[in-house]
Amino acid sequence: MSHHESSPHRCQAATTRGTRCRNTGTHWVALDRDTESLLCPEHQRHACEGRLRVVESQPRQDEPDCEDARLGMAWWNGLTCQQRRQWLERAESARPMDAWRAFQQGVPA
Repeated sequence: MSHHESSPHRCQAATTRGTRCRNTGTHWVALDRDTESLLCPEHQRHACEGRLRVVESQPRQDEPDCEDARLGMAWWNGLTCQQRRQWLERAESARPMDAWRAFQQGVPA
């Protein structure tokens, strides 16, 4: 069982008081190449803005294979800013990798 299935659903970000956020985490967000955290929508925005502290994180387990990553980067780099925004909204994520997966799965607008 992966940590995504067994983890609590509470956001793993720290509040400005240094305590754990009480909101429900809705998406796993990559913090760097090696770790990710389950975050609520507000803290997902903070992660995109580079101003996030977390209380808990896990090793990333969803690394794509090299060929898939290369194809995903080429696809992402070929999109306009508006298309990128639309695919991130469809994927309900801030991660280009999730937008790529949504595209591959044919997620409707």
